[in-house]
Amino acid sequence: MPKVYLTEAKRLEGHIYDSLARAFALLGITQTEAGQAIGITQSGFSQAFNGHTLGVDQLCELLELTGLTLCIVSK
Repeated sequence: MPKVYLTEAKRLEGHIYDSLARAFALLGITQTEAGQAIGITQSGFSQAFNGHTLGVDQLCELLELTGLTLCIVSK
């Protein structure tokens, strides 16, 4: 069943988290390693990642860790 988003912002947020999850899997990055990269524990990372409550600075650190780039463009 496809995900349903209430706003465009939530759709884009979901896309970022999904892309990071795929990159972690492909690169073999564990939750412990990802948490260490942003200065939190594995359990804190799991809770924040699954709850989509990471800050922009934390997401940028994770994108850098995986080699992904986030492009922001105007509509």
